[in-house]
Amino acid sequence: MAVDHCGFGRSDKPLDPGWQSLERHVELTGSLLSDLDLRDVTLVCHDWGGPIGLTVALAHAERVSRMVILDTAIDPHEGWMNETWVRFRDFVERTEDIPVGEIMQGTCLHWLPDEVVAAYEAPFPGVEAKAALRGLPMTVPRPGPTSPRLPGASTAHFAGTGDRC
Repeated sequence: MAVDHCGFGRSDKPLDPGWQSLERHVELTGSLLSDLDLRDVTLVCHDWGGPIGLTVALAHAERVSRMVILDTAIDPHEGWMNETWVRFRDFVERTEDIPVGEIMQGTCLHWLPDEVVAAYEAPFPGVEAKAALRGLPMTVPRPGPTSPRLPGASTAHFAGTGDRC
């Protein structure tokens, strides 16, 4: 089974970018595992699914057996952002209508056919459906020595050890 994070893919689309947070996605994903009583789960963690899935795995270790970790950050609350990410975050901050297909086209090594670009755009038929695309990037503080840690950032600690994951 593969599920979309709320606001992405074909899932429901909360309209308020402020609704989006890593903590909310961790809670929703964890409740999915519990509500469906899933066990021996393999989590495939890519992009925002990394910090979400890694935190879910720590909180629900009895349900998660394996993880596949692809192209992600461990904890986006930390000062890991490179200049490309800073430019992207700044773009998201000032752009109401995120051009999904254009962004995907720009991140791929080979040119995407029009139908593939259209498939990336399909889950986001209008600007209101793109709240998640704006909301999650804005939860990551700008890098710098005075970058504040966000409330709830400590959820990515190993249970009982205080070590960062």
